[in-house]
Amino acid sequence: MWPELVKGVLYSLGLALGSFILSRLPIVGDYLTITIPVPAWALLAAALAVAVIVWLLIRWRPLRQAGDVERSRGPAKFPWKGLDWVLGPDFWDIYEYTSLLDLSDDLLASAIRDPECYRCHEDATVALIAGNRCRNCSHEFETNPEGLAPWASEAANSVAHASEPVRNKLPRLLLPTKREVYPKAQAAAKRGEIRRSSA
Repeated sequence: MWPELVKGVLYSLGLALGSFILSRLPIVGDYLTITIPVPAWALLAAALAVAVIVWLLIRWRPLRQAGDVERSRGPAKFPWKGLDWVLGPDFWDIYEYTSLLDLSDDLLASAIRDPECYRCHEDATVALIAGNRCRNCSHEFETNPEGLAPWASEAANSVAHASEPVRNKLPRLLLPTKREVYPKAQAAAKRGEIRRSSA
């Protein structure tokens, strides 16, 4: 607190000195010097007000920059089995008091979003369904080598060409894994190991 107070006093003295120097310049001085007497308390109050405004601006800039960094960080993620599980806003609304048994499939899918590769951050949904390697960087996940549903691996590998009923069924294959992730992420959040981001 004292260093900030000293800074404020130094700023106000600097402003007073600056205005004094400006008043002595022949071009500017005529406009700044007035012949009407001004009470000393008015000058002091004006200098103090300017010092407080400058101090607030200086204090506000680092806070604003920290907020910008926080907003640009993106969503919180929970690392588990070689994957980053994106935690949605619903997770942060329910994790403190909602048991896994109380979660509907839709709420679980909204709370625990689709996984990303821990190494290259590519969406790992298709890779997890079809096997246990990232399709981009070949990072091996700590999951079943045959994937979540070996019967769906061909459909997962060609999602763009799969029929709509098959495409709609593929994300539901992640629900059992998300049911494993939720209590682990819930415990980590309660311990303060992961925190909500403002993205």
